[in-house]
Amino acid sequence: MIYWIIILSSAGFSISQLFKIKNKLTLGITIVQIIAILFSLAGNFGLPYFVDIAWVIYVMSLFAVLFFSFYSDLTTIKKNMIILMTIPILITNIFQILHFPGAGWLGISCVISLGIYFWMISNRKDFADELGFLTMMAADALIIFLIRIIWLV
Repeated sequence: MIYWIIILSSAGFSISQLFKIKNKLTLGITIVQIIAILFSLAGNFGLPYFVDIAWVIYVMSLFAVLFFSFYSDLTTIKKNMIILMTIPILITNIFQILHFPGAGWLGISCVISLGIYFWMISNRKDFADELGFLTMMAADALIIFLIRIIWLV
């Protein structure tokens, strides 16, 4: 239940940020991640195929974040921070989807994403457009990290 509170509150915050976003690609990524969260919520209400669709949509949105980071006109520091935040979450999700060995231990690397997110929050003016999708990514990283810590205990 705590996981749903975390992810839905991040989606609510991202919805409140939608009207402040100026970059269209950033807006699209944020909307796609909100849709992925809604699909995963629908999967919990007894529609199991929506969970699979939500995973695919979310992983594709992480690839879109990487594309956005490489090919946008962001400063180098913004690009590097977004890439460093995305990589642990993306790799952990791919390992979990494909059931690779070590996926549980890899989830601990999401602490890197959380640290970078808190650094970005302290520089909120620089990351105003990206704050919506970065918040949902940080919520996912927090959930993965909490699950791994509980799994290890």
